[in-house]
Amino acid sequence: EWLLANQVCTELGLRFSPINWHLVADEIAYIVDDCDADVVFFGAEFAKEVDAMKARTPKVKLWVCMDGHVDGAVNLYDIMNEAPADAKTPAHSRKGGAIGYTGGTSGRPKGALRSGPLTSDPKMMMAMLTEWGQLKQMPTPVQLIAAPLYHAMPNAWYGIGCPLGATFVLMAKFEAGAALDAIQRLKVTGFYMPPILLKRFMQVPAEAKSKYDCSSIKTIMSSGAACPSIVKQGITDMFGPVLYELYGASELGGVAVMEPEY
Repeated sequence: EWLLANQVCTELGLRFSPINWHLVADEIAYIVDDCDADVVFFGAEFAKEVDAMKARTPKVKLWVCMDGHVDGAVNLYDIMNEAPADAKTPAHSRKGGAIGYTGGTSGRPKGALRSGPLTSDPKMMMAMLTEWGQLKQMPTPVQLIAAPLYHAMPNAWYGIGCPLGATFVLMAKFEAGAALDAIQRLKVTGFYMPPILLKRFMQVPAEAKSKYDCSSIKTIMSSGAACPSIVKQGITDMFGPVLYELYGASELGGVAVMEPEY
C-alpha cells in the first residue's frame, strides 16, 4: 500500500513526503502541517496517533487508512474500487517531487525538497544506474527492501529500481537470517542497507550462513554512515566484490560513490 501511494503521487505529479513511524503524534503533526499535506496515508495501527494530531493539522482534506476501516478516514481499497476505469488526472497546481524530512537533533526536522522524479533527467538516471551498479542486475532485477522507506536512500533505491522493472521483496522488519533466506529463495540480485544492518549479517553464526546460496547478489549499496573495514571485508567474503558505498545527504542526494574494488 505504501508503494502504491508513492507511485500514484509520482505519476500524478504530486509531492510525496514519507514520515518516520517512530515519531510521536506531535512530531508527525508538525511535519504534516509544515509540508502542506492535503492527504495523509496511514496504517490502522497508527489510528490513535492520527486521531491525536487532527486538531493540529487543519490543512489536511483527506485521511486514508491503507489497511483497514477507521472512523474519520476512508479506506484505500474502497477508493480504488470506486474509481471509474476511464478516470482522468484531475487538474492541480502541485509541482511534483518529494519532501524528505531530515535532522531534528537540535530542533524541528527540516524538509529537504527534491523537485521532480529521478527519471525526469535521462542523463542523470543513466549515470546513477551506472555508478550504483544497478545495471549489473539486469535483465531481471530482484531487489530486497529491508531498510526503512521513510529514509532517503532506501526510498531512492526503490525509485531507481522502478524504471528497471525490478521485482521488490519487502521486509517489514529486518532480520539477518530471514533476509538470507529471502535472497536464496527469491534469487535477489541487489539491496541497499546501512552499515548497521550489514553488520548484523556478520553476527549470523558461520554454520547458519553456510546453508544459504547468495550467489545471485550483483549489487549492494550502503550509506548513512562510514562502513567499518571489518564489516566491508565480511560482506565481501559473503557476497563477493559487490559493495558500493555512497556518500551524500538528504538535501543534496548522492555526491560520491566508492566502487567495490576500493
